[in-house]
Amino acid sequence: MKKLLALLVILLSASCSVTQKPITNVHNVSYGASITKEEAVKIITTAGLNRGWQIKRISPNMLEGTLYNREHTVVVSIPLTDTGYSIVYKSSQGMNADGTNIHRAYNRWVRNLEQDINVEMSRYSLRK
Repeated sequence: MKKLLALLVILLSASCSVTQKPITNVHNVSYGASITKEEAVKIITTAGLNRGWQIKRISPNMLEGTLYNREHTVVVSIPLTDTGYSIVYKSSQGMNADGTNIHRAYNRWVRNLEQDINVEMSRYSLRK
């Protein structure tokens, strides 16, 4: 019985770690030569809204994105420079975050946000 209980504990621990991954942050992604910071704010906000993120401006050089997905909530900081942006983990609820690791869905949501922002920036550059 003790062996069965020990095996069950090991299996449960292993299955929990499968959903945990290191927190992904995105650093210094260029807007592109023809996009200003103010244009980037509009583009990032639009791209985020299209994916379900609520994006708000915190300061001239900082946006904050919040995503509500069922019982999960994630918040990211989006620092802006004159030439690019980053996406940095800020906080979460229901994502089993421990400061280093987080539920793997978070990384997918951030990658999707980054890809959508970059697609919107490319579209915007082509229209200019």
